[in-house]
Amino acid sequence: MATNTVEIPETTKPVETVSKRLNRARIAFAKKNIKKSGHNGFLKFDYFTLDDIIPAAREVLTAEGLSIQFEKRPQRPMHVCPRGGYGQSEGCRRV
Repeated sequence: MATNTVEIPETTKPVETVSKRLNRARIAFAKKNIKKSGHNGFLKFDYFTLDDIIPAAREVLTAEGLSIQFEKRPQRPMHVCPRGGYGQSEGCRRV
């Protein structure tokens, strides 16, 4: 009867912790010099969009053997309350 065995190759490279790899990814991300593509015309300021951040983050994380994982959560209902009514159901309405 043949047994199925799997050979695990030996490695001389020490296994690094996730925190060390994350720190290197953070440094690489900071050096990316990402430009803000979003603009708020009403308040007149620029901001980063996910389209600015995600590709750069994926690149530096992949280089370190890490990845991004998103979790889609259902939105909680938002409530609007009159001034002074925060935390009380009286006068509040669900939006």
